[in-house]
Amino acid sequence: LAPFMDTTIEAGTGGSFTSCDGFVAAATVFDGTLAELADQGATEIATMYNTGDRRAFRVRFELADTNEALGLSTSTGFVWEVRPS
Repeated sequence: LAPFMDTTIEAGTGGSFTSCDGFVAAATVFDGTLAELADQGATEIATMYNTGDRRAFRVRFELADTNEALGLSTSTGFVWEVRPS
C-alpha cells in the first residue's frame, strides 16, 4: 500500500499533540509517497539547537483512488533522534 499512500510532512508552529488545530506550516520537508519516504532511510527534517527552540510537525497521508490499492496494507513508524551539536 505504501506506493499508493501520498505523504506530506510539514514543519511549522501551533497545533498540539492531539490536534492540528492552529497549526501554521512554514515549510514542507517531505512530499511524496510513503514508499519513497521509506526508501530514503533516515530523513533529516529539521535541525534544532538547545536554545528553547520549538517546532511542530504535521504528517498527512492520503490514499490514492486506485483499484491497485485494494486489499493491500502497510505500516510505518517515526523515530525522533536528538544528537549533540
